[in-house]
This record gives sequence, structure tokens and C-alpha cells, in this order.
Amino acid sequence: MPAEPPSFPAETLNEIFDAVPNAMLVKDEDHRWIFVNETLCREMGRSRSELLHRTDFDLLPPGIANKNCALDDLVLANGEPSETEAEYPLESGGRRTVLVRKRRVYLPRPNGETAPAVVVVMVDVTRFRRAEENALYLALHDPLTGMPNRSFLRQRLNEALELARRDMGKFALFMVDLDGFKSVNDSLGHVAGDEIFRMVGSRLMCSVRAIDTVARLGGDEFAIVQRCDDLPSGIISFADRISNVLSEPYQLAQTRVTLSASVGISIFPDHGQDPDVLMQRADTALYAIKNTGKHGYALVHCFAFTVTYCGVRTLQYRASIVNSTIAACIMPQHGDAHSSRPAYDSTRPRAVNSKVVRSS
Repeated sequence: MPAEPPSFPAETLNEIFDAVPNAMLVKDEDHRWIFVNETLCREMGRSRSELLHRTDFDLLPPGIANKNCALDDLVLANGEPSETEAEYPLESGGRRTVLVRKRRVYLPRPNGETAPAVVVVMVDVTRFRRAEENALYLALHDPLTGMPNRSFLRQRLNEALELARRDMGKFALFMVDLDGFKSVNDSLGHVAGDEIFRMVGSRLMCSVRAIDTVARLGGDEFAIVQRCDDLPSGIISFADRISNVLSEPYQLAQTRVTLSASVGISIFPDHGQDPDVLMQRADTALYAIKNTGKHGYALVHCFAFTVTYCGVRTLQYRASIVNSTIAACIMPQHGDAHSSRPAYDSTRPRAVNSKVVRSS
């Protein structure tokens, strides 16, 4: 027959629990700490005598103490184990994240009866949670600029869609692409190019409101989601401001670089009901501009689109949208700053209203 297992005196049990790397304590029905292990003492920076027979209210902030005791009472009442996660302040000023497991047990009294108590085991998961937060941040942000990336933009587009549908509102998606950036990269190198990307990101972030979203989609392509109330003037004004801001010279260590930008715009719900369609149509408007000589912005408008020409050239060009029935003829004028011309649906002989604006 197997030998009878040994019994452990209280001192030996203390030594066993002191070897456990996780903080442990036992509370009685009155929330008094009747057992603490060495790990808990070390983490709290107090001796065992300073912790024993105290309550949460003696040792922790009132808000945390109230939550702890309420959960203790629940575990004592129903006997169901509990597992929660909580943050505790550190004396250094930081915070630590702790996974807290609680279980009801019965301890013997000197008179032979038993009394319920709560065993608490705490596991410090601060490093794991910070690693998760860092991984999530990297998944949603561009590592070069720290700006939101394409995945983050898609989340914000979905949020903007829900909000706009609920409030019967509108928002605009601006797709921004730097013109001629490849030549800068080729002549000055990738280090200079990366610095320009950071400056572009900073300029865009400073040009929007706190409720707007600016993202870098990759390479020299950026995007902005903006709620809009004054249509279309507010959108055109903002696109003009973006174009001007990005056209200001970029001062590098020993070189000044001048670039321009092309902007394509789509509006919910006029131009699409989901992120993919809105991005596709804003992209289409963007590349219509780039194909006509760059430096400008185009607004998709149903089966036509409005183009504002921001350059100083006075050439004539034709912009067509691929895989669509949209086509527009644009003739910048030498005289007036504003001129209107019809944009023609390529599948029909009739004109579709579209205003063409040129700013010198």
C-alpha cells in the first residue's frame, strides 16, 4: 500500500507558497488579509507584518478597494471562481496590469468548525498586454511616419459609414498622391524620401480637425476621411488647401525640394455605400488628374465628375475614367478664373452637368 502522504505545518506551507512566483493572499469574510506570500510583499514593497490583518481599504485606493471587496463577496456567496483583469498604480507613476483569480475555500477554526475565505492569486501580465498593444499599434500604423495605415483607414471608413447612416450625414474621402516623387527618390535617395514622407504626414495632420482621419496607404499615397456639412464648397476649399500645403517647399539638410500633389475625392452616400467603392472611385478621380498633367483635384459626381485645375499651365486635355461610363472634357481658360463646360457621358449623346473650375 502507498505510504500516507505527509501533513504540513503552517510554517512549511508558508515556505511552499513563498516559492510561488505569483502574488498570493487569503482574505476572511471581513476582507482581512490573513495570509500573504513573499512575492506579494515584495511587489507591494511592504513586510508581511504590515499587510496581515489589514483590509483592501487600508492598503489600496478606495475605488479599487470597493471593486475588490464586492467581487470577494460575490465569490463567497455563490462559490463560483472568478477571473478578472485589473490595473494598479505603481509608486513610480506607471501602472501594472494584473490577472486576478479568486476561489472560495473553507479554513478550519480552532473549535473544529470551518469558515469561508477567498484565495486570491495575481499574475502580472503587464508585459504581455503591452506587447499586444504594441503589436496592434504596428498592425494599424505606418512604421515610418507613425500615421494610421490602410487597415486603420478601413476601420475608420466603416465607423464613418455607420455614423453617417445614423445621422443622415455625409463624409468625404480624399485620396492624395505626390506628383513626381520617384525622381526625388532617385536623385536624393531613400533617406531623403523618407524624410519628405514624414513632413508630408505632418503637414496633412496639421491641416485636419481632430475628428478627421489621415492615413498613409503606402509609398507616396495618403488618404483623408472628413465629415462634411457644406457641400461642395467645403470639400473644394479643403482640397485646395491640401494641394497648396503639399506644394510648399520641403527643406532637407542641404536641399530644398518642391513637389505637387493630386487629389481624388468621393463622397458618401453620393458615390458609394461601402469603403471599397468609395476608395475605388476616389482613386479613379485621382488618376484622372494624374493622367492630365497632375497637380489638381477631381471630385467624382455620379456619372460625371468635377475637376478643379490647380496648375498654372494653360493646356487643353481630355480626362477619361477607365472601366466606367464617365468622360470629361476640360479646357482651362486664359481669362476668367472660373468657366463652366459640359462633361459628356461617353455612352449617350446628351450632356451631364459638371462644373469645371480653374484657379491660377
